[in-house]
Amino acid sequence: MQNMDLSLIGALSAAVATLGGVVAYMGKWFVKQFDEVKAEVAECRHDRDKLWERLADLNRKIETK
Repeated sequence: MQNMDLSLIGALSAAVATLGGVVAYMGKWFVKQFDEVKAEVAECRHDRDKLWERLADLNRKIETK
């Protein structure tokens, strides 16, 4: 019975260690994905600002005619 308890403890320890590794990997993956999305959002905001500037320029040209 004692051998069974030790093997069960070993199996559970291995499972906990594996889950810890998976959680660490998923955490790194999530941070990487978040950084990529953040970069895309910054690019989109920059493009949006350029579009609004262009629209304002066109509007000024129309109003002066």
